[in-house]
Amino acid sequence: MRASTADLRRIGQDFDRLDCLLAPGSNVLQDDEIIDWALAKDLLTGTYVWLPYEAVTMDRTILRPRYWQSSDGLASGNTQAEAILHGLLERVERDALTLWEVARAPFRYKERIDPETGGSEMVGLLRRIQQAQMQIAIFDITNDTGIPVACAMLGPQRLDGRGLRHVDITLGAGAGLSLEAAAIRAVTEAAQSRMTFIAGARDDLFPELYQRPLSDDHKCAFESRCKTTLSDSRLTDVHSPEQALDLVLSTLQTSGQKKLYAVDLTPGWLPVSVVKVVAPDLENPEGERRTRYGARALSRALQ
Repeated sequence: MRASTADLRRIGQDFDRLDCLLAPGSNVLQDDEIIDWALAKDLLTGTYVWLPYEAVTMDRTILRPRYWQSSDGLASGNTQAEAILHGLLERVERDALTLWEVARAPFRYKERIDPETGGSEMVGLLRRIQQAQMQIAIFDITNDTGIPVACAMLGPQRLDGRGLRHVDITLGAGAGLSLEAAAIRAVTEAAQSRMTFIAGARDDLFPELYQRPLSDDHKCAFESRCKTTLSDSRLTDVHSPEQALDLVLSTLQTSGQKKLYAVDLTPGWLPVSVVKVVAPDLENPEGERRTRYGARALSRALQ
């Protein structure tokens, strides 16, 4: 729909301006400004709400977008419930990682996980890492959302040599219905990040990144002691994506989340579902936004 907020209000349509996703230098949308809107489903109420189209799309032909354009929350699945679940878990993961990163190093590394307490899949990953002469440090970064989230740092076995670079340690994060599922996702993403750095496969990896020296903070991660086991955190057993989605939504609502949206982006010819999940009250990853941090991250940074 192409309309102003005044138009939407006049015809009784709900909308969210998504001020938290404005690009640098952009002004807040005025009541009489006409823009394009995308229809989203409010995942907590089942009603529909209009969101600024530029906050949902990844159209790179828009040279000066008013809103931050990102793949954050963009997900697919065999069904719409599965796609929304994946998108929500990514938003929860990015929220937890942002809150974890704004804390000082000693606090970040307090909840190190003992990966040997995991099942066969985790133990198998550990063995492969050891065979590659690497080491892994995994941390429980679950926060007030109540959804288990883990962060993993993958690096060489020896960190006391000279010439170590920022790219020699890679990071991965994951969210899931159990801490072990989240940790497995975090470990595999850290391995994926390492392969990406080796291949130079992303267009946002600039030469200076490969020249940045390794910080002492990252070394501290591997010196911390394990205090948490992988059996310490689990929501509950579920038997379908629909049940998992209901559980994640109810957990987020209980934690105080009030705005959770999903925009259906599936083209008619595609036999799977694609959605963009937008969670304005969760923290966002680094990006070209007018506002870098929300209230929760600012509060965490001051602790």
